[in-house]
Amino acid sequence: MKKIPIFIGLSNLFFASVLVFLFLFFWDSSPALAKEPPKEIAGIKLGGNIEDSMQMIKTDTMLQPRFSLFLKEVETIEIPGYDYGLLWIGNCDEPGRILRIKMKYADRSKQFYEQLLKRLKKRYGEPKEWRGDPFHAHLSWKWAFLDDKGNNISMLLDHNVRDPDESSGNTIKLTLWNLVEKEKVCYESNNPKNKQAKIKIKPDWDLLVPK
Repeated sequence: MKKIPIFIGLSNLFFASVLVFLFLFFWDSSPALAKEPPKEIAGIKLGGNIEDSMQMIKTDTMLQPRFSLFLKEVETIEIPGYDYGLLWIGNCDEPGRILRIKMKYADRSKQFYEQLLKRLKKRYGEPKEWRGDPFHAHLSWKWAFLDDKGNNISMLLDHNVRDPDESSGNTIKLTLWNLVEKEKVCYESNNPKNKQAKIKIKPDWDLLVPK
């Protein structure tokens, strides 16, 4: 029986170990493979049609955001566990499609935020990006997912303590960003006059500096 040199066997074993390590690493870090993306919260389905969730919204609050005319925004009804909710709805490419769900939790404490963060990590893995400030007045973690249809889904968990531009407490946002962009492109192609051209002009400091 022909003997195989020991160093060849060890070499093969080393490369096999490396391949296993790389497989496990990328399997764990790829959201499309390792984790099923979030699609629903508070009984509302991300990507669903608003007609299927009429019982969950205050229809008289429907409006078009001033600087995002390609969308509609509507408030949710009062839902146990939440202060309020806001939905973004398609208004051009796919009218009525729910593109973002933003929910503000009733419990505004940091302890609740930490418990929720722990549960989100357990279900969806570690977040991909820190979005908060360096002083931790605003805590924010972002997860990114790719669903089976190629949609880019983000999940953002925020805890705000002292940021004056945001209400205090805990908020979660689920967003279909590629579909939001499609709505914007659709609206601008149908309304070219509303797309403002960027013109470089000399700044009038008398108008720009507070008096």
